[in-house]
Amino acid sequence: MSVDVTVPIYGLKEAIKELKEIDPKLRTQLSRDYSRVMKPVIAEIKATLPKDAPVSGMYRSWVTKSGYRMLPWQNNYPAKISARINTKNVKEFGGFTTNLGTFVLKYQGALAVVIDMAQNGRLGAAITAKLGQRSRYVYPAWTKNENDVNREMSRIVEDVMNTVNRNLIQ
Repeated sequence: MSVDVTVPIYGLKEAIKELKEIDPKLRTQLSRDYSRVMKPVIAEIKATLPKDAPVSGMYRSWVTKSGYRMLPWQNNYPAKISARINTKNVKEFGGFTTNLGTFVLKYQGALAVVIDMAQNGRLGAAITAKLGQRSRYVYPAWTKNENDVNREMSRIVEDVMNTVNRNLIQ
């Protein structure tokens, strides 16, 4: 006699969404734990960010076409860096698929992108000559802390799985 069993397999985003329905407190704890684990990476990024403008031209005014005032450089440039869990669905538009990562380290702001990733043009060339190749801050901080983050995330996932399994058995 044979038994046909169908087991639905979900992706990570779907599993996290379902976790919110099963145990909202556990889902919230997962977010807190992820933020805690990423604190050393964020601290490393903030410690390596320049306090003054990387190149002298960044003290000049720069207003984008949309009217956003990107420059002049302000001392103590605020770094908007956060660790988040993203469960947004995969989107498709015009044949292009957009699937954002699930566990995200977000370094926000147009100027943040320029000082971390600029490579082309006069500004990019000047920043590259002074600070080195891109990614100048985020990727080096990640590689320095990668093993610790992966080890801690494995523990967190194992704890979540054990908690969910205990709840399912009872």
